[in-house]
Amino acid sequence: GDHGALNTWDRQSFVTTVRDGTPSIVPATNAIHHNFIVADYDANGGMIDNDDGSSFYDEYANFGIYGGAKMGNFDGHAKLSHGNVFAFPNVYGKTCFWHWPGWFPVEGKWERFFNNTCVMDGAGQNYISMPKTCSFDNATTVHVVAHDNRVFAPNADAVISGCNTSLPFKEWMERGVDRGSTLGTLPSNGEVIAMGAAVLGVPLL
Repeated sequence: GDHGALNTWDRQSFVTTVRDGTPSIVPATNAIHHNFIVADYDANGGMIDNDDGSSFYDEYANFGIYGGAKMGNFDGHAKLSHGNVFAFPNVYGKTCFWHWPGWFPVEGKWERFFNNTCVMDGAGQNYISMPKTCSFDNATTVHVVAHDNRVFAPNADAVISGCNTSLPFKEWMERGVDRGSTLGTLPSNGEVIAMGAAVLGVPLL
C-alpha cells in the first residue's frame, strides 16, 4: 500500500518557540535514529515514509529491511538521511533513495542523502530516483545532495532515474554531483546483518 513502516506528515503549520525560542512556523528538527525497521506487508512508502510536506527531519543510524528513503513528497524539504543501512530497499519500486517526482525544494532546503549503505537485491535497480525537472547534462539543475554512499548490487549494476531518463552508476558519478559514493557487488546476508548491527551499536553473538 501507499505507506511505509513509519509515516510522517507536515500538512499543518503551527507557530511555536520550540526551535530557537522565538515564534516561528519553522519547527525544531525531529530526529529518528537507532531503529531496526522492517517494511514488510507491502509497505511501499519506504522505511520511513516522509509523506505530504514532511520537513526538518534528521534520520540516522537506522537499519531498514525492504524499505528505502522517501523524501521531497509534496513540498517536503530540509531532511537528512545519513548513516543508515537500507537492505533490499523499496520505495514505489526497487529504489534506495526516492525523491518525489514533481519538483525539487527551493535552494537551501534540498534533501540530503549521505554516508548511507544501500544493498540492492537485483541488478539494474535505482540507487536514486528523482524528479523530471532537471537535465543530467547540466549538473546545476540536479538538486539533490548525495555523497559518500556505499551501494551494493548484483554484478555491481545500479542506475539513477530522473531528468526524463536513467543513467548507469558510472555515468552518474562522472557528473560530479555525488562525490565519494561507490558501487560494489552484493555482500552476503551475514555481511548485511553485520552492517546493520554496526549502525545500531548492537553486538553480534
